[in-house]
Order: sequence, then structure tokens, then C-alpha cells
Amino acid sequence: MAKNLRSFGDKTHMSAGDLAHFRNIIEMIHDGRLEDIPLFAQEAVHQGLASLIEKIYESGFMEE
Repeated sequence: MAKNLRSFGDKTHMSAGDLAHFRNIIEMIHDGRLEDIPLFAQEAVHQGLASLIEKIYESGFMEE
């Protein structure tokens, strides 16, 4: 089980660039900057992804 974003990247063998991109997308959703994410992902946000992202932040997962 990954305890934070960095350990998630290690366990999924993400490159540093991919992990930075993943963090950026999560931060954009968390901050409500939906206009900055691709249109296909905006529908997922409206269908509950934003709630999941909020829980991820509350859990401390985004801390390094």
C-alpha cells in the first residue's frame, strides 16, 4: 500500500516526469481549476472524482 504520492510513484514505477504530471492534475482538480484539465477528464471530476481527490488530500497522501 502506498502511503504517499512518492511511494505510489515508486510502487507503480512512474518516472519523475509522470509523477510530477500526476501531481499537477490532482492539484488542479483539488484547486478547482477544471478549465486547465482536458475536457474528457472534466466529466469524471463532475461524477465524483473531485470528492475522491479531496479525500486523498485529507488523508495526507499528497505530503512527501
